[in-house]
Amino acid sequence: MSRRDSLVAGTGVRRSVAAAPLWAGLRLVVIDTETIQPPGQPHRLVSLGVVTCREARITGTWSTLVNAGFPVDDRTAEVHGLTDDVLADAPGFASVADTLLAHLEPRDGETVVLVAHQAGFDVGVLRRELAAAGRELPELPVLDTMGRLPAALGVRPEGRSLDKLLTALGEAPNPAPHDAVQDALATARAVLALLSRAADAGHEQLAALLAEMDAPTTATVKETGPGSRRTAAPAPALPDSHVAGHAQLLGQRGGRRALTSWRAAVAECANLRCSYLADRVAAADRPVDELLHTLAGVLDEVSAAGDIAGSATLVGAMLPRFAALPPVKRSYKTAPPMRFDTEWGARLDALGRCSSRDRCPACRRDEPCPLDLWRWHLARAALSDLTENTAKGFLHTNGAGAGTGVYDRWTRTGHQALADEAVWFVYEFWRDHGQPARATQLAGYAWRTGCRHPRIAEAHAAAIAAPGRAPDLAAAEAVCTTALATRSSATAPGWRVLATRADLIAGRQARLASLAVTVLDANGNPTARRRHHPVAPKRQRPLRFSRTG
Repeated sequence: MSRRDSLVAGTGVRRSVAAAPLWAGLRLVVIDTETIQPPGQPHRLVSLGVVTCREARITGTWSTLVNAGFPVDDRTAEVHGLTDDVLADAPGFASVADTLLAHLEPRDGETVVLVAHQAGFDVGVLRRELAAAGRELPELPVLDTMGRLPAALGVRPEGRSLDKLLTALGEAPNPAPHDAVQDALATARAVLALLSRAADAGHEQLAALLAEMDAPTTATVKETGPGSRRTAAPAPALPDSHVAGHAQLLGQRGGRRALTSWRAAVAECANLRCSYLADRVAAADRPVDELLHTLAGVLDEVSAAGDIAGSATLVGAMLPRFAALPPVKRSYKTAPPMRFDTEWGARLDALGRCSSRDRCPACRRDEPCPLDLWRWHLARAALSDLTENTAKGFLHTNGAGAGTGVYDRWTRTGHQALADEAVWFVYEFWRDHGQPARATQLAGYAWRTGCRHPRIAEAHAAAIAAPGRAPDLAAAEAVCTTALATRSSATAPGWRVLATRADLIAGRQARLASLAVTVLDANGNPTARRRHHPVAPKRQRPLRFSRTG
């Protein structure tokens, strides 16, 4: 099964006699958008996912990346994993507008309803993009899964997010949030479950149900910002005594008693998941070694108690201090970055990640968990004096020693994960210094050596897929699949980049098999066009022999 086919598999379909009247002549088009917001500009589309539902089941998917013509800022790239490199070869919106509009066009008297979670945002984005391309969004009924329908059917999620709605409906959570097609599939599962409840309650006409709730159309829906759909979880209330304690700073002249008091305040911050702990640590005027030693002591107690969110809160406050650690020299075994990795690597990996009910400040802001980022900061400190000579020595890309170097030494001594993070910095060094071919060679050697870092895997897969032949695309897909199998619950942004590359490769494979046109079948899927043998050839060869009598 290809990756594209696997998007539809296992989504859970519901068929019932009660649902048949509700779905008669009905086609749902479920959409989700991923965007960027350039300075002084409205949100611009960079990824679009479309899922078609008919007869109470998911019948088709379509997705595309879009080059908006603006650079992607680092913070936005961390959310959805779409970088300038990933979007460089993507089409402009005008090139895909006809395919989108074909999905929205009713056929044979059917009723098309547009579905989205917080529809005001997605519809607003599409209206602006279509207007810029000289097109117009057709007026269709809009069903917003974040609107009044769940409450009208007795479903009351604990929050407004899509995952909260899925939980309330007894559905599995979205496996890849902020991936447009996966978000659309998750929204489709939610709306199928809602309409199943509507059918069981005796509703036979979706139009009548939408009219009862005064549902808008694509022309009347009020445009909203992305905030209410992707808002950070509210921070827990902090006691007044704790808030007042943040005014007490750890000065350079403070003695042992002051340090002990500061340590107790740090432990209280971790216990409360206080988002101001990083500021408390940044304001402390002490040597970095002393601060990290004190924070590590608190982390030892919190992690030993199995407090994941508290540990993540502490690690998040430690990350900026890693930049002050001295880089790794020849005596790498005693270097502070290596010592920290030796002492804490296995322990922090074993903790897991924050849960949906108990999250650290970074996870509440919908940012990568510090438990996924600390090695990245540690590797950056270890290679802070990276030069051409040290980059060459970290992993040789030519000569008899190609594929060997400092990277091997780190992996042999138990620092595989740290070495994988560090090799990505070396890759960026060669790429940013005008040697992209060397960077590509580095990614290939690192992959064959055993590196499964998502950004290295993505770069290696992109290089393999570049020729565009079927064997090349299949090999690149295998690289993505192998690396993604090691992801577990990691939230680092590199995994989103790799997943997007896998989707790009799957799309190229599908296009290589048959070119898609804007004519869609009954389920809203693009029809295939014969590539080399047209149905009606333009030229007929004359017969070489004629048979008589």
